[in-house]
Amino acid sequence: MTGDVTEDDVVVRVEHLVKRYGPAVVVDDVSFTVRRGRTTALVGESGAGKSTIGAILTGLQDATSGTVEVCGEDRGRVARSARLRRHRARQLQIVPQDPFTSLDPAQQVGSSLREAVAVHHNGGKRHCAGRAVELLRSVGLAERHLAVTPRLLSGGQRQRVAIARALAAEPDVLVLDEAVSALDVSVQAQVINLLSALQRDTGTAYLFITHDLGVVRQIADDVIVLKNGRVVEHGDAAQVLDDPQEAYTRLLLASTPRPGWHPVRR
Repeated sequence: MTGDVTEDDVVVRVEHLVKRYGPAVVVDDVSFTVRRGRTTALVGESGAGKSTIGAILTGLQDATSGTVEVCGEDRGRVARSARLRRHRARQLQIVPQDPFTSLDPAQQVGSSLREAVAVHHNGGKRHCAGRAVELLRSVGLAERHLAVTPRLLSGGQRQRVAIARALAAEPDVLVLDEAVSALDVSVQAQVINLLSALQRDTGTAYLFITHDLGVVRQIADDVIVLKNGRVVEHGDAAQVLDDPQEAYTRLLLASTPRPGWHPVRR
């Protein structure tokens, strides 16, 4: 990546990461860093290895080889104790693609947020309740939404709740795995603006996993392009998107719908 990077800037460091499923190599010698207060986009087609890398970072999967550090700590071993899992969760949280599957559809939003605050921070019921209201307001929702369940919210509102719940841990890093791909364009823009504002306020680093280079242009500072599990191009977002050096990156850009594009029935 461009610019002078100090050790304090780097909150995620991945070096020579490999993930195999039997003979299939899904992630092949991938290295990159994510810097505090910046958004690094991990892009590529389906099957490029993006979500596998995210799953390894969050501890949902183990790497075959290579090293993963979050906030200077090795993530190579699975967290066996509840204490270590909570510690890691305060460093890194994930916002998945579909909040309806990650949120309990029968649990009220306020209960979900209060529960998340209680898990990560010491404090009584009053503190948890007050923090839940703050989190909800920080993502542009009203206090009245505390009393509703996710099934009564729109897709954009559910994603805002998922972001609020992830922020309850006050993490250093958010992994956003296709976090806006299921939303329509106008709601995408609202969520992206929200994420940008939250990052300015908190300094949280984002690893933004997506196949949509149109979204990348709106949010990313740095871009890593993956093909078949390998990094084929990386650098400053403007440099990669405006002057791509690799044919695969140019192909991805050419495949991105532009204003005025309409699908053609075949």
